[in-house]
Amino acid sequence: VFILGAGDMPIPAIRAAREPGWKSVVADANPGAPGAVLADRFLAVDLKDREGLVLAARGIRADLGLDGVFTAGTDFSASVAWVAQELGLPGIPYETALKASDKLRMRAAFAAAGVPSPRFAAALSPDDPAIAAAGLRFPLVVKPADSMGSRGCRAVSDVEELSAAIEAALPHSRSGRAIVEEYIEGPEFSID
Repeated sequence: VFILGAGDMPIPAIRAAREPGWKSVVADANPGAPGAVLADRFLAVDLKDREGLVLAARGIRADLGLDGVFTAGTDFSASVAWVAQELGLPGIPYETALKASDKLRMRAAFAAAGVPSPRFAAALSPDDPAIAAAGLRFPLVVKPADSMGSRGCRAVSDVEELSAAIEAALPHSRSGRAIVEEYIEGPEFSID
């Protein structure tokens, strides 16, 4: 099993992968990550490097065989889908993974399918004209478009807070985009 990520969150998966007698190969950009020492084999590969991950997966397949690719508690489900797709392993299509992990793509897919969702706008800067053009009403929520774990997320109630929230969200986005969406009252459910 090829596991992407060796931080604290993937450790239970790394341990579980060894129970049935499989071999676990774990990739992470940080060789000092705590899960690295638990793997049967560790590979220092940046999880954003899709082609590097495919190359690593092909090497694993040639050396040990490869039954699956997996992640838990990381922002790299799209990388998993890419590797699975490229190697013909079980998994969801890459485009589906992008829609599940990029909030702007997700909201656009919901809108196209008629699925109820908050009104939203993309923000590339605090003064992005797309925000005003969307006609959103306060309160709003600002999030990095492609980050997880509530990093850079803020609820805002006025224009002044909005600018600061966008500035705080953008550094957490790998693509340099934030999503601004209308706040909806209710319970939140998260699925990993």
